[in-house]
Amino acid sequence: MIRYGEGGAATGVRLPCGGSIDVLIEYLNASAPARTGIKSMLATIHGQQSCIKQVVLPQAATLLPTEHSTGVPVVWRAGDSLTIRLAAVSHLIIAGVSSVALNCIQLAEMLGFDITVCKHREAEQRQFYNAYSESGRVRLVNMFPARYLEDVGCHAQSAIVSLTHDPRIDDLTLMEALKTPAFYIGAMGYLKNSLRRLQHIGGLTSEQMTGIHAPIGLAKGSITRAEIALSILADIVKYRNQEPHPP
Repeated sequence: MIRYGEGGAATGVRLPCGGSIDVLIEYLNASAPARTGIKSMLATIHGQQSCIKQVVLPQAATLLPTEHSTGVPVVWRAGDSLTIRLAAVSHLIIAGVSSVALNCIQLAEMLGFDITVCKHREAEQRQFYNAYSESGRVRLVNMFPARYLEDVGCHAQSAIVSLTHDPRIDDLTLMEALKTPAFYIGAMGYLKNSLRRLQHIGGLTSEQMTGIHAPIGLAKGSITRAEIALSILADIVKYRNQEPHPP
């Protein structure tokens, strides 16, 4: 553990705030356990599993599998003991293309989300490419959103939002989203309207619907599409960053 700033080694490095930063440096030799550990961390980043990394200085780190959990990576420290919760890259799945969805894409990309946009109509594809383009973080999938969730699914670090205001898309998307481990599920419109339809179509109960955010986003009186997108991403980040308890 190398400390920079106040109380650190005499390296001449001083932080503008006057504080200090501790940097954990891990030595990995060319061994089978090291390769196994790297593969395990990679699988965690891709959302295939969750794990806790435990370090007791100066011993080597150990990786322990744990239940899927939401939130950003977190480090707990007590003296020479560190517990690091590793998490997948946050994933935003958007059902359908709309003006609000396009603003959500821009904000989510700035916030470091991987983004999948599910569209199934040619007009949506034109609307997407007229305003945006695919990049390393943004992927356009030519599938009905509910079918994408059914066939591909998602990991626990995913947020699923349906922003079309079209019940034919929203209702089926919500039905499939509730079967996934996504930490956030939201849709435009009021929940009581969706509940009435989903009770009739899918036989869902009020208790099952408690995991849906509708109307989606923070209740901040948003009016413009950019403000609505901001309230949606703020709400998603709020739920993603809820402080977990130390394992």
